[in-house]
Amino acid sequence: EAFCSGGDAPKGWASSPDNFEGWRASVLEGKGWVLIRKSLHDPLLVINIESDEPNGVAETKKIVVDFLAKYEKLDLSHL
Repeated sequence: EAFCSGGDAPKGWASSPDNFEGWRASVLEGKGWVLIRKSLHDPLLVINIESDEPNGVAETKKIVVDFLAKYEKLDLSHL
């Protein structure tokens, strides 16, 4: 939720109105999306990214990783 509030919101990102699990946002000016949610069974965050733009997934992943790096207790080594 902090991702899309105030100054943390990346340019061109907008929360999807139909979030049923985790946080879903439209990215790359509507040409992709990201979903960040808690795993149902493990102490993990699940991150799904799709994009219609060349290199859009990599670009979106970098923004997500940079944002999550603010939280020192998260292990980002597998990203």
